[in-house]
Amino acid sequence: MSKSMHEKLAYRLADMLTMLNMGNVLDVGELAEKYQVSRRTIMRDIDERLAFLPLEKEQGKYRLSSSYLGKLDFKDIRAFAQISGIAKLYPNLDTSFLREILDERTAQVYSVKGYTFEDASMFGELMSCIKQAIGEKRQLRFFYKDGERVVDPYQIVHHRGCWYLAAVKNDELKAYRLSRMSDVMLSDKSFEPNTTISEKIANSESIWFGKDKIEVILKVKSAVASHFLSRSLLPEQQLIKELEQGDLLLSSKVVSPMQILPLVRYWIPNISIVSPEGWQGELEDGLRAYLSEG
Repeated sequence: MSKSMHEKLAYRLADMLTMLNMGNVLDVGELAEKYQVSRRTIMRDIDERLAFLPLEKEQGKYRLSSSYLGKLDFKDIRAFAQISGIAKLYPNLDTSFLREILDERTAQVYSVKGYTFEDASMFGELMSCIKQAIGEKRQLRFFYKDGERVVDPYQIVHHRGCWYLAAVKNDELKAYRLSRMSDVMLSDKSFEPNTTISEKIANSESIWFGKDKIEVILKVKSAVASHFLSRSLLPEQQLIKELEQGDLLLSSKVVSPMQILPLVRYWIPNISIVSPEGWQGELEDGLRAYLSEG
C-alpha cells in the first residue's frame, strides 16, 4: 500500500470512528463520495476494520450502539493498533502522540513505506467462519495442499504480511495459510481449548510452532552489520560477538531451515551460516540448482 493510500486509510478510519462516537449515522453511499472511494471499500472498512464495534444496521446505514456512544477513546485506538500489529510502528501511542498522529497535518511529518500485507478483503467469509468456529469452540474442516484437514482452531494470525490460522491437528500446533485453504466448513464436533496452546501462540514470534528450536550461528560481514545491530532481522536474533574489521557473529533460533534460509539468501553474499553443519552447503546447493535451471 502506498504512502498516500496509508494516509487516506488512517484519516478515513479516524474520521468514521469520530462520527460514530458522536452518534452520527454512516451512510455507505455518502461516505464513498466523501472519501472518493468505492462502496466496496467502505463496506470493507465497516465489516472488517471496524468489526470490533457494536454497530447497528438499519436500511443500509450504520450507527454505534447507544450503550457505546461517547465511550470510544484513545485506549480503543491503542487496542486497535495492537490487534492490527502496528503498535510498535511509532515511537509511542500515548494520548498526546495519538492526537498528533490523527491530525491530517501530521502527514507532512510522518511517512510509512514498505509496509506490505495481503488484502484481507479476499478472506472476509473465511475469517467469519473461523471466528465463529473459535467462538463456539467447534472444529473446522477444510482442504489444504494435498488433502482434507480437521483441526481445532485457536487464532487468526498475521505474520510478515500473510494471514494464517493457528490450529491443532493430532495434538500438534500448526499454522495454515488462509490463501491455501478451501471448502471450509464448521464441524458439529466441539473441542476444549488448551491454555498451554493459547500461551504458546501468544508468546511465539512467528507462525513456526514446532516444539524444539534449533540454534543457528551466522557470520555477518561489516558491510551490512549496521542493519543487524539496529534491529532484529532474524528470528530470536542475539549478538554473540563483534569480530575484527566490524563483522558480527549472531545467533538465531528456528524450528526449520526454511524459517531462515530465505532470509540468508536475501543477504547473500554478506551473510553465511556457521552452524549447524551442512546448512550452508544446503543453501549453496539450492542456489546452484536454481542457476543451472536458468
